Amino acid sequence: MRKLLFVVTTGSNMGDLSLCQAWIADLGHRRYRYGFVLSPRLAPFLDPRDERFFFAPEVHVRETILAAVERFAADAVVVACNGFWNLPGQEGATFGSFPLEPHDLGVPVLSFDPFEIGFDLRLPGSAEAKRFAAVPHWVWALRYMSLEPTSPNARHFRARRAYAAARRRPRAETLARHGGDPDKRMLVYAVSRNRFDYIQEHFPGYYRHLGGLLARPPLDRAQVFVLAPRPLPELAGLAHVRQVPFVPYEEFLALVGAADLYLADSLLSCIVDAFHLGTPALLLANSEASRGLEAGSFLAGRFFPYRVFPYGMCEISEALERRFGIASCYEVAEVLNETEVVDRAAALLFDDERRAALKRACRRWRRQRSALPKPRAIVEEVLTAVPPTNQPNERGRDEQQR
Repeated sequence: MRKLLFVVTTGSNMGDLSLCQAWIADLGHRRYRYGFVLSPRLAPFLDPRDERFFFAPEVHVRETILAAVERFAADAVVVACNGFWNLPGQEGATFGSFPLEPHDLGVPVLSFDPFEIGFDLRLPGSAEAKRFAAVPHWVWALRYMSLEPTSPNARHFRARRAYAAARRRPRAETLARHGGDPDKRMLVYAVSRNRFDYIQEHFPGYYRHLGGLLARPPLDRAQVFVLAPRPLPELAGLAHVRQVPFVPYEEFLALVGAADLYLADSLLSCIVDAFHLGTPALLLANSEASRGLEAGSFLAGRFFPYRVFPYGMCEISEALERRFGIASCYEVAEVLNETEVVDRAAALLFDDERRAALKRACRRWRRQRSALPKPRAIVEEVLTAVPPTNQPNERGRDEQQR
């Protein structure tokens, strides 16, 4: 029986954990066993059959991983994110730093990450630039949306069973679990813990703005499910808004699959789950076209363009949109343009023709990826292959130079 050890480098980003769980859904528990190295905060969302090894603040992350590999007798290690560490106070958890060295383990190492190359990110209003490191040349880079690899160590795959299970779940059953009404249109909005905390600290007016949008007709006719680490007082007075604590991955997918609209303010998020499930999605973004709307808004005095709130990342998002071919799978609205947001959200909720067009685009997107190998094929390949090389192909070299 193969043993895979997953390393989750954040205690607050459910998206990184969900990538691992999507693989487990495809691989199953009959031929494989799984272990996790992760923060205790994420333990409640694991399958009880999976072993867990916790990061301890006083122990360097590398030592925790090495000890877990030995105790679990892992055949391969899968790092959920290449360099995004979000474990405050944890020894060795350095942003942009890969936790392992080439000869640490003696087993293959794989990593989920949207890019095979590195890039710099400058936070709005900050002189500090954070470096997202490229996937090391000796690590197998796992890609779940794009079709063409940009380096020899990239392996593109399709994971489908988790999404198929969510599509099979009766909508009425999912809504009944969460006190919803199967006869009403449904909107889902989700936010990760790290983004939630950053927004609350630096942009405290954002959720009041969001609540004002959701309260406007005809959006007030829909039921709204908000998934966040803590209830939002700004939404507490809205009778049609139901605030739901974080749920296990399969339940989250069921909620997205049952929804008529997935509302997002980050392109680099679980919005991709909506594409897989054929749920219309609307991205709340900000561009220079909205600069005249800044006064009195939650961005007053801190206006910046973004496609990932609150970090910006416009150029990165646009590059990912091109690489992943997702432009037709969702719509975009200027978050400060309240009329535009409400009109587009209402159309995607209540206009059956508009909804059908996005659903067709999502089906085309999934079909284009249907020939990609399944996780099992990737695992079996890397367990028998020679280590990856250090040479990017021509496209990857061009992107590194840019």
